[in-house]
Amino acid sequence: MKIVLKHILRNIWAKKGRSFLIVLALTVATTVFTLNMTLPDELVLKVQQTLRSVYGDVDIAMNTVDGFKLDDVDLGDEEIKYTKTLQIEGLMNDKPAIIQGLNIKEAKEFRMLNGDVPELEGNQVAISERQAKDYDLKEGQNINLVFEDKDYEFEIVKVVENKGLNSMTNDYPQFICNIEKIAELRNISSDMMDCLYIDVIEEGGAREYSEYLGDNNKNYMVQALTDEESIKESTVFISYILLMVFVMATIMIMFVVSSLNKIIIAERMPVIGTFRSIGATKLKMNGILILENAMYGLIGGLIGGLIGYKLNSTVAGLFITTSGVNLTNETSKIDVKLVIVGVLFAVLLQVVITAKAIIKANKKPVKDLIFDVQSSRYRVLKHRNIIGLILIVASLAINYVLKDVSILVTIAVMVMLITGVAMVVPYLLQKLSRLFAIILRKLGWQTAFVASKNIGYNKMIITSSRVVVVALSLMLAIVTISTSVTNLFQSFRIVVGDYDLILQGLSKEEADYDKLLELEGITHIDYMHVWGDEITYNDGKEFSMSPMITGMKKNHKYVKELNYKISDLKGNDALIDEVFAQKNNINVGDTIKLKFAVLNKELEYTIKGTVNSAYLTTSRSAIIVSYDNYMENISKIPMQAHIEVKEGVDIDKLKEDITDVMKELYLEVQTAEEYITEQEESVASVMSIFYVVIGLAVVLSFIGIINNQVISFIQRRKEMAVLNSTCMSKGQLKKMLFFETVIANLIAAFIGVITSILLTDMLDNFMCGLSLYVQVEYSFMTAFVFTGAIFAVLLLTLLSPVRRLKKLNIVNEIKYE
Repeated sequence: MKIVLKHILRNIWAKKGRSFLIVLALTVATTVFTLNMTLPDELVLKVQQTLRSVYGDVDIAMNTVDGFKLDDVDLGDEEIKYTKTLQIEGLMNDKPAIIQGLNIKEAKEFRMLNGDVPELEGNQVAISERQAKDYDLKEGQNINLVFEDKDYEFEIVKVVENKGLNSMTNDYPQFICNIEKIAELRNISSDMMDCLYIDVIEEGGAREYSEYLGDNNKNYMVQALTDEESIKESTVFISYILLMVFVMATIMIMFVVSSLNKIIIAERMPVIGTFRSIGATKLKMNGILILENAMYGLIGGLIGGLIGYKLNSTVAGLFITTSGVNLTNETSKIDVKLVIVGVLFAVLLQVVITAKAIIKANKKPVKDLIFDVQSSRYRVLKHRNIIGLILIVASLAINYVLKDVSILVTIAVMVMLITGVAMVVPYLLQKLSRLFAIILRKLGWQTAFVASKNIGYNKMIITSSRVVVVALSLMLAIVTISTSVTNLFQSFRIVVGDYDLILQGLSKEEADYDKLLELEGITHIDYMHVWGDEITYNDGKEFSMSPMITGMKKNHKYVKELNYKISDLKGNDALIDEVFAQKNNINVGDTIKLKFAVLNKELEYTIKGTVNSAYLTTSRSAIIVSYDNYMENISKIPMQAHIEVKEGVDIDKLKEDITDVMKELYLEVQTAEEYITEQEESVASVMSIFYVVIGLAVVLSFIGIINNQVISFIQRRKEMAVLNSTCMSKGQLKKMLFFETVIANLIAAFIGVITSILLTDMLDNFMCGLSLYVQVEYSFMTAFVFTGAIFAVLLLTLLSPVRRLKKLNIVNEIKYE
């Protein structure tokens, strides 16, 4: 065994370049595999620990629109601890500010406040180091706060560390005060509260208890702050995307590793023959070669597993936005069992890829192995074509019959389609190359005619074409989806229209914002009214996704009317997105009863027609009601205000003027470009991971194609030598290789483009299953440009065989014939 291992390691080291590429491919696959296994838990850990750094031991936050007492809520019989907060919102130096009152001792016991916060009394307040620096405040300084038209003076007695509630940063100064002082200023009882923070004593009982509170306190907003299951549900989309990346990358890597192994086996045929000639059995040689490939898997799996763990924390951080709170540095420890699973995955992947080629090579007679007699001719088998066609038809049937499919169904149909296409590529290549041969013969291009005849029967050309088809189809599908996601950002432009400024975090009615028209430069203001909190329908039924109730006077270009005009809506009339209606089994003419949990009211609407709301919400979950009905029954406060500004106005100055005039605590003023950029950044991290992993797989695909060219030349050296010695010059042979590459890649590109259209539709169907309705449009111009660029790169694969052709020694190649 020791001798065998020594032989294997020497072989691996002897082919450093190809061994490195195989290990690299397996490392990429294992890294993504490890991330798929560990990232969900890492995301939960980071979110939990980050929230814990703010809220300490608190599990649940409970509040309502107005202040409340403990007796007003049903807390059940769960064993809990709790503390409460009160706050006032006022003006400091004519700017919004907030003072939050807490029971300092309780808050420190819950770790909501750090130990350096003193026992605050009377008008004493504390502020975090970060905010003190941002607003130029110091210990011992007095501040004036205007609250309900009265001036109050407070003393900053301590600048505290950025920990607990003081770790949060806002666009306004926030101070900590004793809760008794806030109750006094608001002239309310000291047992009143704005928010109740609850620590559930039972381990893991927060989720169930939060559901109880929500069910039994209808007016109240209940939030499980650090519940593991809730966090997992909110990050499931990331897990799905990463799994899809893993599948697509693995498919390409399998084709690449297969081609790399073929070239290694092709070059080692004489060695295998020598071993067989001195007594080694086929079974033993198979075992040695499989063990060698298992060694590749061991090395690549171990490196990939460790890299996956190393990247785990960094990748998780890309998906988490903390709104000013520092993301925790805690990360999950390396799980040896998961590393072993990753290694086993790499070993199994490598062995599965290469086992067939190894067994097939060992079936050859010893003479052919010793003298490296390799046939380059490919035989097209009918049963493969039939199986491939069945897989293609089955994948398309499943995809088109099952709409909005799950990720497992998507993976299954994609694998079926790619496998089916790969199986019929030889047949298509043979038939299309014959067509090219007929055309080229009529044109009198004899060298090109010979090249075209060679294509349909050459093993390595067919193998390369398979890699091209798979890589190109996956890349084009990815480009189309990513372009569509980029176009999604255009939907934000459609929503904001020709407006220049976007106001969010509004807390007042339209009339209060109309006074902004008095500011120089503002010409027009439009308002968007949307309600998106928890809503059920028809006596407790849950929607497939929480709907966005939108009040509109007339149609806007971000909502497309289909069979009823928005301006005709009256009373309790409503329109519903056609996709959302279908998913929830709602038809035109139906009457639905909507139950608003936070508003604690039920409203009845008659569905008059349907709309397409893809630009309003990617989940297409909009229900449109009349403006008057929305204002009367739901809310008079708009979600956004869109402002038109005269050309040449100083936008930054105008943003400051709006903030000064409105004096709202949570008001956010952005330019249209800032708003769009913010939306883009929210998904940029997901796409960046997507591109990096797939990009590596694509690079490896090109390497695989180059290696196929090398194998092809190795297998055809004698053929080239015979042609060179009888009827063709090396110049003509170069032309023949050139035409073979061009024609084969043209055919492969054509098949790849067709396959990419089908893959794009499958990915689109998958995204719809996640309620992400992106306007996917396949651009043939983009496909043409992208394919042209890939084609140009593929021509570079000629460099290796052309270089080898120059060094071809005719005598050495044909002397044994």
